Amino acid sequence: MSRMKLDELKDKLPRPGSPGHDDYDMDEMAWAFVAGLDWPLPHYDQDTFDAKRREDAPEARLASSISHAVRWLRENWPDSKVSIRIEGTHVGVSAGLPVMGTVASAEGRFELAAEYAARGVALVAIEADEAAEAFRQEIWRQDLETTEEKLKPWSGWEIEEIDGRFHAVDHENKLLGSGIGYRDKVHENRHRTESLSVLLGMRKRYEAQFPDTDPGARNDDAGPGM
Repeated sequence: MSRMKLDELKDKLPRPGSPGHDDYDMDEMAWAFVAGLDWPLPHYDQDTFDAKRREDAPEARLASSISHAVRWLRENWPDSKVSIRIEGTHVGVSAGLPVMGTVASAEGRFELAAEYAARGVALVAIEADEAAEAFRQEIWRQDLETTEEKLKPWSGWEIEEIDGRFHAVDHENKLLGSGIGYRDKVHENRHRTESLSVLLGMRKRYEAQFPDTDPGARNDDAGPGM
């Protein structure tokens, strides 16, 4: 018994018809994953799952009902958009979840008979939910909402040359812009610093360039500034 993993779910959900892969089993596996539980379920979690199915909770019928999978996603992300296309045994699904100024998305194409299409919908819904939640947690972990509120104007950012290209940089907030070839054009190449997803990319770029660097302890070896 171990925690249900996304890779395991991706491997098993699109395989109807074989032993241990009926709708009940697939619903149980999907619920174990979204609830963060071990699978196979211990008896006390099994009782909870069965109770949720009796209550028609969407998270307990993710893999057997398209409407439940979509409802589960929209309960968690009210502005989410889901597109489903079924042509014979070809099932295409895409989902986009607005989160903190960006859109987390997932898509998938599956070879499934129409009666099993919900499994593809469930898998894409779960993957989109995972992506959206991971983005949100990373924004909170990096405290980028606070960072965005205290940024200096773009024209006031320092300029540093790194590997022959010129970057706007904010060492106080650990942000590094994308590089261009001309120093005098850096401030014309304004980044959308009001976007949290842009700030996250700039933070990751900074950390890759200056790993484990304390901006207050930097010396002249870090590169020329302006």
